[in-house]
Amino acid sequence: MLSVIHPNSHRGLPAVAHHHLHDNALAQNFPGLEGYKFMSSSYKPGAEDERLPKHMSKSLKSLESVCRLLRSPNDKSKMRSEQNQPDNIPEVVTGGGAFSLEFLLSDQQNGPDTREIFTRLQLRWRNGITSTQYFRAHIPSMKPTLLFEPFENIRINTGICLFSKPALSLDPGKDSLGSDCEKVIIPRIPERNEDLTLYELEIITRLSLAIADTAALIGDACRDHCTPININLDIPDFQYFWTACELLERKVVDVTYVYRWVEAISERRSRLFNIMSSMIHTSLRERQVSNVRICLASGTEAAVELTMKRLHAGPMPILDEFLEELQQGHADAEQWKNFLTHLDPRHQPSTISELGRLMYVFKAVKPALAHGHQQLLNSGPQSHGKNLIIMVDNSTEWRIFDRARTFLKRYTKNSNNGAGETIMLGLFPLEKIFVAGARRSDLYLDDPGSNMWSGTEPSRVGPLDVSDTVYGSIISERLQTLCHREGFKAATRESPREYKLSVMFIHKMLMDLVSQITMRIRAWLKVQV
Repeated sequence: MLSVIHPNSHRGLPAVAHHHLHDNALAQNFPGLEGYKFMSSSYKPGAEDERLPKHMSKSLKSLESVCRLLRSPNDKSKMRSEQNQPDNIPEVVTGGGAFSLEFLLSDQQNGPDTREIFTRLQLRWRNGITSTQYFRAHIPSMKPTLLFEPFENIRINTGICLFSKPALSLDPGKDSLGSDCEKVIIPRIPERNEDLTLYELEIITRLSLAIADTAALIGDACRDHCTPININLDIPDFQYFWTACELLERKVVDVTYVYRWVEAISERRSRLFNIMSSMIHTSLRERQVSNVRICLASGTEAAVELTMKRLHAGPMPILDEFLEELQQGHADAEQWKNFLTHLDPRHQPSTISELGRLMYVFKAVKPALAHGHQQLLNSGPQSHGKNLIIMVDNSTEWRIFDRARTFLKRYTKNSNNGAGETIMLGLFPLEKIFVAGARRSDLYLDDPGSNMWSGTEPSRVGPLDVSDTVYGSIISERLQTLCHREGFKAATRESPREYKLSVMFIHKMLMDLVSQITMRIRAWLKVQV
């Protein structure tokens, strides 16, 4: 099941259409959702698209390679941890369906095929849980010797943004950091308990389930029984703060606005972390995955502290001051110094906007960075353990993954910099809620708001109703409970059954009223006669 939202299609409000996936020899298209199509296990490729089967085969092989890397036990690890085997190992089924996403620019008609393929992965547990994802998988070539011993450090990195651009009255076509934009837009300050947007609900649900499935895939080949899985959630702070600070520099807002903005963003960030980490923990327990740590990714604290300090004393910091502050006097200082030293000169930031984007890359590669002078002194071929970094994120964040992978390739070539051997994998789960249009669907850019019309019932629906239809009532109710715990209303609209009952009740009342009026009119007419 997937949902497509059609903007402004019913009485000025978005309408939601739900689609089941069909087992058909032909590719399944979705009205209004251009560039996307689904191929089932029965799909028969036509002559009009000879390259699609090759892309599907390549995508399937990448996903199978990821599963083999994470699950296949080597002899040593099997002997060492045989007695610690989990009781509920999932059955893994790859293939049997795929989505194709393709948007060609006008000047690329005869260029390389840049489509993305998301291949089906299904996990089945003996306790009855079944989870199905469609992943775009990326795995590097690696030395066979890397698989002889488990990894000593295992990290799953993910991230979400706050609210959505329409919810904050931001321009969907511009960066959230304003220094690269000529047009000045003043974001509205959200209310404290403003409900989660459809973007937030969808991405928290989808990534939480995808992360839990990824953690469940990690077997003895990768993980000693005592090695924890560390899950890092990157929820931006500095990037949002600087939006308001730059407006202050341009003298279009006052310092009170900035403080209110920072407070609203900080509180939202903390509450979303609580919701998402709880969603992940619950999903992990269902999959019987233990020894997992979930934390809020660090790396921007120095920049945030400097920003807040200057809000009191002024003037606002410049780029060089931020770079200097990041490399001294904080827990991540040595790693920032190591990162910037080994960063390709072409990728060094020239604006604060670029620094904000670079922070995402830093957090992605941080587990592989040497973090102290002693570690550098002790560096050598056998002095550092192997690192496994798995990025589970929106496919729209592909650029962060690509830049992180490029950096690690350059960084790990030199054993004298304290780097351990590192493998970085990418798993990008496909969305299940889309916005119709001629461009790539992106709920963060095109969030429809809190009021929509259902395509199957003549009633209004809200974001949680759409999530309920796509992900099921159990997941939706779990998310609603967590939202309530954090002070959000997170209410569903009237359910279809309740809606039908209320319509019948109103109809009955009207019929009774008509009957009473008719009887009184007849009685009055008799009196007149």
